[in-house]
Amino acid sequence: MDKEIFLLIDESQYDKNWSMSGKIIYDSSEKIFMVFTASSALNLEYNADAARRMFKRVVTPLNYNEHLKLKYDYSNINLGNSLVSLILNGEEQNAIKYENEMNRDLINNIKYNFNDWDEYLKYGGFPILARKINFRRLSTNIVDMIEKVVNTDMVAIKNFTFENQTNSNRILRYLALQNAGDLSQNNLAKYLKTSQANVKNILDILEKTHLIFSIEAYGTSSKHMKKTKKYYFATSSIRNALSENSGNTINDIKQYEGILLENHVASILFNFTQRGNDCFTLYYDANKKRNVDFILQRDFKNPVPIEVGRGRKDKKQITHAINSYGADYGIIISDTTTNIEKHNNIIYVPPKTFSFL
Repeated sequence: MDKEIFLLIDESQYDKNWSMSGKIIYDSSEKIFMVFTASSALNLEYNADAARRMFKRVVTPLNYNEHLKLKYDYSNINLGNSLVSLILNGEEQNAIKYENEMNRDLINNIKYNFNDWDEYLKYGGFPILARKINFRRLSTNIVDMIEKVVNTDMVAIKNFTFENQTNSNRILRYLALQNAGDLSQNNLAKYLKTSQANVKNILDILEKTHLIFSIEAYGTSSKHMKKTKKYYFATSSIRNALSENSGNTINDIKQYEGILLENHVASILFNFTQRGNDCFTLYYDANKKRNVDFILQRDFKNPVPIEVGRGRKDKKQITHAINSYGADYGIIISDTTTNIEKHNNIIYVPPKTFSFL
């Protein structure tokens, strides 16, 4: 070839040999820059031909800043950047400045619906919320997307049986109706009448679809091995859609919204650890007494304990975690305050503000 070109291939999963074709072109010419996109994450995850030559970029669910950009053409990227400094260094001044700017801008935006963040928590994460569509239809569309992943994408995997297709749907609904820490692979295996090894295999595949993700217990490597993982959905709207579709068993609205918020914060933090050049890892706190929800670790620096909840949150758990883990400060994400506040070594962040991360 005598000139450079871009080759953009969408829905690449419909060609079973896409990666081999890409490999041949890659080896034949340095003048072709290829981008392969697929609505099936599994198709990109399970491919040995492209693994060594491919740079993967996962398209994560929308944070609140991206949601506002699509729906109201409003963006405050400075708030997201300042939240990074707040979380990693405990520096809250810039975050407070840009939070005030954001709140002022949204108040003056005549198109902004002040129930928008609550709607985003239950139905957001996907661009479809920016369209004019009723919430029941939104949940149905999300459930349809999940069923396509399980019934089409997962079935395409070698040796994935119809029985495991059914088990995958049942596991997702089971996860949607439980607290994040209430998953016992042993009990789940008995419920499904299958082996623990098969349950683990299904969960591993579901993670590769990017419908769910897992985090390990904070501590030594032996604790990682002994303690079960906690599983969360890629966005709280997936959990909400499955709950609505399956029949939500939680009657307390505040408790239910608290569970959704924990999943949402887990999703935001997990996506944060997946980008950037620094090494971040997200854990859950495995202490049996006064445990916080999450611990964020950056390289060899002191951990940052993070507590999440709807309604007023006292500081006993976060104070205990700060002292136990030698943290410099801790973060409470709750509507305890309407704005970012720092009291001694505890930083309070409203959920809507945190969603800009």
